[in-house]
Amino acid sequence: MSMNDYVNITMFRKFSFSYHNCTIDSDTMKSEKLVKLFAYLLSHYQRTVPSNELIEMLWYLDDVDNPIGALKNLIYRLRALLKKEFGFTDFIITGKGSYAINSAYHLRIDTVEFEKYEKYLRDSSKPEYFEKFLNEYTGKYLVEIKEDHNTLSKRVYYHSLYMDKVVEYAKLLEDKQDYEKMETIAKCAIEIDNLEESIYEIWIRSLYFQQQYKKAKEIYKATTDLLYQTLGVKPSESMLKLYEMIKKESHDEDLDIMEIQQELSRDEAYGAFLCEYGTFREIYTMQSRMMGRLGICSQLCLITILDHSQIEDQHSQKAIERMMTKVQDALLSGLRIGDVVSRLNVNQFVVLLPACHNDDAKSVMNRVLRKIKYSLNHTTLTIDFMVGEIMPKQ
Repeated sequence: MSMNDYVNITMFRKFSFSYHNCTIDSDTMKSEKLVKLFAYLLSHYQRTVPSNELIEMLWYLDDVDNPIGALKNLIYRLRALLKKEFGFTDFIITGKGSYAINSAYHLRIDTVEFEKYEKYLRDSSKPEYFEKFLNEYTGKYLVEIKEDHNTLSKRVYYHSLYMDKVVEYAKLLEDKQDYEKMETIAKCAIEIDNLEESIYEIWIRSLYFQQQYKKAKEIYKATTDLLYQTLGVKPSESMLKLYEMIKKESHDEDLDIMEIQQELSRDEAYGAFLCEYGTFREIYTMQSRMMGRLGICSQLCLITILDHSQIEDQHSQKAIERMMTKVQDALLSGLRIGDVVSRLNVNQFVVLLPACHNDDAKSVMNRVLRKIKYSLNHTTLTIDFMVGEIMPKQ
């Protein structure tokens, strides 16, 4: 039997039902309930499905006066569509209080193939199994269905399974030194989910092993920016170690002064500079060394949120973090482009104000704190700050 004789069903990325040269999909069906019913019957094509099970699946959150009649109406609409588009008159069989897919039809369903190769991979790590497994997954499961617990659970399960196998296959390819293939599967996975750090790490590692250090650094920069701006997360330890490896290997690349200037001037953000506390200490040390030589004053400020626990939803760590993020944003936008900000602990920030006298620093901080309270819409919030002059190193 040729593949053209099969009914081809996809449930990943977008629901579709194809036979010969004709296709219907969720857009054609124009009803989430109809898609949900058809997908459920197809997912259970090997058994007869009781009407009560279908009613529970379709209307478990709704009050329906005549659920049996509503189900019969949906089945009628589905049969009418199949007859109109494909000439099928017996694809769905009616039993005694049940419905089933006619076993005379040969089906190829992407989720079934996906699960089949996942089962094969439990016993064997053949590359061809990985390839067929990954090729079946073209996107998240039944995205047309928005609010259904079972569908959402399957969606998460399939997606996690796919990502796990991408990582597993990448390790196998790395051992085999097939770095080009490693790069290919990472890029395919990123097209499906562009917010998964582990997949970007695979891509960057593949570039590192191919000695494409410049491109690897570019992808690293773009990835860390994307994940921070979108999810507010910083690079993992493994990503940071990978970047250090790339920098060590790329030291022998010849760069001219223009390339170095372009690299150093990439950060065009306005406002203060945000950094980790370790970096802050290095900047502080450098500033204190410059002060004696240049004869300038600089100030160190400590900002403390004294009653952060009184914020609404006070027991939620996420609520406190949201508040501290707003404080951080107000600091960065309210200070000068040469000022430096770092998160010290759960409720404190430190700020470095170069070339600034003590009275000016206090005025600046009072202005910024007003901005913080405004951004939080919480004027009773107690925020304290201390200002001290940096002592120059001799």
